[in-house]
Amino acid sequence: MELLHLGEVVTDSEERAALESLIDAFGRIARTKVLRTEDLAAVVEGIRHPNPTVSSLGVMRLAVLTHYFAEAISALVRLVSDPEPAVRELAVTACANAPAAVSARILQVAVDDPSWSVRKAAARVASSVVLPDALVLLDGALARERDARVRVPLELARRFQQSVG
Repeated sequence: MELLHLGEVVTDSEERAALESLIDAFGRIARTKVLRTEDLAAVVEGIRHPNPTVSSLGVMRLAVLTHYFAEAISALVRLVSDPEPAVRELAVTACANAPAAVSARILQVAVDDPSWSVRKAAARVASSVVLPDALVLLDGALARERDARVRVPLELARRFQQSVG
């Protein structure tokens, strides 16, 4: 299978510039092993971008950075309180690739998010990552949750956490 070139994935010039900015910022971080404020800002702005290719790449890169930089953890935690539900959902999804302690901290907030899609994302992460004290968190979330779109993934997450605990 042939890999797609950047221009084939994102053809709009503004979207392409946002993607290039994100890729360049992550490349600088990887090369220098230094997280400059402006590079972190480029990654976070990528997450907020309306193009799903840009936002998905941004959240994947931020998740990687949480393993190495406290500032990246803080940025991810802030994104879980973003006014835009889609950004919060992406941030929660990133928890699957963040350190378990970071994921647990974020999921504590996400299971009570006003958006059902964010709560569902939290349940999906809890279904795939072993988390400290997850059963207590999931039991509380299940006791409060009334939306079936979220209850089912929460129940599956609880079963997963029981099986690995």
